[in-house]
Amino acid sequence: GIIEAQNTEELIDLARCFGNLPLPNGKRVGIMTLGGGWGVVTTDLCAREGLEIPPLSQESLERIDGLLPKFWSRGNPVDMVGTVQRRTHFEILEALSKDPNFDIIISLGSLIGVKIGRTNFFSRIVKAFDRLISYYRLRTPIFFWSLAKGYQEAKKEAEKVSSIGKTEKSGGINLKESKAWTDRAFARHINRIMKQSGKPIVPVAFDPSIVPEIYRQFGLASFGIPEKAVIAVKKMAEYQAFLSRRKEAEQQEFYELVTEDVYKASEFYLQDFSGALTESESKQLLRYYGIATPKEKLAQSPEQAIEFAKEVGFPVVLKVDSRDILHKTEAKAVRLNLKDEIEVKKAYQEILDNVRAYKPSAGINGMLVSEMVSDGVEMMVGVSRDPNFGLVMVLGIGGIFVEALEDVSMRLIPIHRIDAYQMLEELKGKRLLKGFRGRPGADIEQLVEIMVRVSRLAYDHKDKILELDLNPVMVLPKGRGAKALDALLILNQKKA
Repeated sequence: GIIEAQNTEELIDLARCFGNLPLPNGKRVGIMTLGGGWGVVTTDLCAREGLEIPPLSQESLERIDGLLPKFWSRGNPVDMVGTVQRRTHFEILEALSKDPNFDIIISLGSLIGVKIGRTNFFSRIVKAFDRLISYYRLRTPIFFWSLAKGYQEAKKEAEKVSSIGKTEKSGGINLKESKAWTDRAFARHINRIMKQSGKPIVPVAFDPSIVPEIYRQFGLASFGIPEKAVIAVKKMAEYQAFLSRRKEAEQQEFYELVTEDVYKASEFYLQDFSGALTESESKQLLRYYGIATPKEKLAQSPEQAIEFAKEVGFPVVLKVDSRDILHKTEAKAVRLNLKDEIEVKKAYQEILDNVRAYKPSAGINGMLVSEMVSDGVEMMVGVSRDPNFGLVMVLGIGGIFVEALEDVSMRLIPIHRIDAYQMLEELKGKRLLKGFRGRPGADIEQLVEIMVRVSRLAYDHKDKILELDLNPVMVLPKGRGAKALDALLILNQKKA
């Protein structure tokens, strides 16, 4: 749920948008542009950012046909071929807002840069075009003709309003303002349409210097260049998609992962624990939630370790099970790939000696005898508690390299399968999972399954869990699954 800004300027832009615009229901963008080139640039920007540019509906085409010259583009973006009559802008914007094909509207050039209540250089340019047409009507380009025609209409409307001594309105829009080239009417019109349609409308101003004034006067999130507008609406669309996925996860898949009986059993299991749990205790909770772990048994003596190794099957892994030894590698309290009884007996004594040297006061629950699982990709799946945001899911390349590589992706809990796949795509080391230098692709689906089940576990016990680390999770070749080889669960301390 965190919206990330790349710099301070973008942070301010996003704050204006999220604070004043409705969230879009999708990522389909309708574009209205004063000039064709601007529309093409904005279309390319939308495509680059993953936004969609669908065609106009038939109803919109028919309505706009009656507003623009016959040679208009008849597509999205709607190129107004230089038409500057404000009434036309209003009606096209309204048509786009009602079009079911669009979730977001970007209006390019409709805010032209007239100071509120005053006339700026733009109207003087139009006057010049008006005089030009009067003398060279047949030689004047169509764009100039449209500008001049707009000015002539504005002049007539202003004279009409002045002669009757009152302001005429159409659809809540002051015609004197709209025809006299001010931006006040257009800003008010946008706000009205947004309330009616529930769709965000983002204007890009012809004159970027007016953007702060438009925002101050009307609370309208406008921009000076299309690049900023596209980035802002993209992040709004992404956030709405996140909210939709989260709601879907809570209503459907989230509750299908485990039954109510599982929750009650796990709650009962944890009631006597606090602080750090041993690996065997942590893994028991994982098994409640259907998270695969290796075959293993807890031995209390070298002889029992040898017996269990035979049951599990050589080669095996031997490691200490202690609440006081949280990182077994640092204490030299783990041995891998033990192939026979002699190696198991020797490793048992070595681990005991190393633990006593590392932390003499450490309590030892026993020695875990586990099957040796290899031939896969080591990943890390974890949960940590952020003081501001609560429980956070963390995914990264596993084993001893997780801290050195700093290649991780994070999401707020709970997560959905879609979130899990997106987290995988954000990792630099994702190629290791997809097959690399002749290695087969890993069982990504089972890794995702572990991620969503860990998310559910953490969500169910969110008031108790401080930290949960599954490192490594061995992701085997496709079709062979994934297993949590090690686990560390830390709970809140019980209040005295």
